[in-house]
Amino acid sequence: EIKSGHIKEVVFDFDGTLYSSRAGIEFQIRTQMRHCAAETLGVSEEEARGLLIQYNKSHRAGVLGLREHHSVDPTAFYRKVYDRMDISRLKPYEGLAGQLNTLSQSVHLSVFTNSNFSFTHRAIEILGLTRVFTRVITVEDNEFIRKPDPEVYKKLFIRLEVEPCELVMFDDIVSSLKVLNELGGHTVLVCNGLRDAPGYIDLHTGEQFEEVTEYIDWSKAEPAIFVNFSLGNGFCNFTEV
Repeated sequence: EIKSGHIKEVVFDFDGTLYSSRAGIEFQIRTQMRHCAAETLGVSEEEARGLLIQYNKSHRAGVLGLREHHSVDPTAFYRKVYDRMDISRLKPYEGLAGQLNTLSQSVHLSVFTNSNFSFTHRAIEILGLTRVFTRVITVEDNEFIRKPDPEVYKKLFIRLEVEPCELVMFDDIVSSLKVLNELGGHTVLVCNGLRDAPGYIDLHTGEQFEEVTEYIDWSKAEPAIFVNFSLGNGFCNFTEV
């Protein structure tokens, strides 16, 4: 349970948070990045992999290195990567759309994701969430710098016109939430569906936790009421039920 004053914005990560990581989409990203880089540059996949790793270190994002050194358009490159992914297992959590729609009547909801514009909006439609969010912030909006880089959170506060303490974020990535928490934001860990409680795995770092007791599991809430929200006197409560 989180009790904090003056919450103005509720922000949701997308992949693994608003749909289960069991859909397999996140596991395809690195493979497709490597495939598309190799195809675009006319090199082997091993060489493409090495370049992406090198550019991630030197330019903070592989696509920014591809742009600077090979004149690759990052927006078009990301679109190609996501257009090739199999999203047939992408399924909504039962009842989640209705609950988020109710929540959106009381407070602004936003999506904040490392995924690209075309995929995120297509997936939002599949999940039945098209009328829920005030803003959808994708990797293009952050100039292809990704979470958990602190810079993207600082830009988020500016974009939403809030102080860190006025924002709460739901995310399935422990390492991302740690950065936001260190900057003063409120955080809620969401089950990504890959391990049964109390176990947990952080897909960004590969770190596995054997006992995580405080997180929300959309798939196991019965009845299908996942988050209670009450706003009064500038305060809000989020509670798993």
